[in-house]
Amino acid sequence: MLVELASVSHEKRLEFISALCFAVDFSGKAPGTSPVPGMPYELLEQIALPTLLAQRLAQPDDPYVHVWLAMLPSRRLIPELPESRELLEAAHQLAPNDTFIAERLADERLNSIWFSCHHLPEILLSSEHWVREDIAHVRRLLHLLPLKRGDALAKQIDMYEQQVNEFARTNRDKNEA
Repeated sequence: MLVELASVSHEKRLEFISALCFAVDFSGKAPGTSPVPGMPYELLEQIALPTLLAQRLAQPDDPYVHVWLAMLPSRRLIPELPESRELLEAAHQLAPNDTFIAERLADERLNSIWFSCHHLPEILLSSEHWVREDIAHVRRLLHLLPLKRGDALAKQIDMYEQQVNEFARTNRDKNEA
């Protein structure tokens, strides 16, 4: 199969990779299939990444090439690529009203918020400002998301903001005492 894919046109490979990427999550797995990956390693390394890197050079204004590179786990092996958040921000700037891209960016920021809130107080002591910025940014994306998904994320964001506020209040009270 890899030999066949390598011999088809760049456009056909890109079409195939896009279809696969729409079907997998940020860990490269198809939902509900864990621990079976949605994209075999050989396909990722030999076809997907080279095709996406070539597309990024040829069409830097293609928002989805940035999204797919952000989502694929092996992209971390390519040192010249920006971090996934930067790639998602670039995609969002290129397609500011795209629901799929907005949702991926919201998920990226929500993961960062989750990490900070679940590693209190060590992380939050040095990053409260950044967590609050991520919360505000996710709120700005909510109107682009499907209603049900936007409502669910709004509830999560409210919960995390309450945690941050409580932590800040407790920390402030402790410092004043």
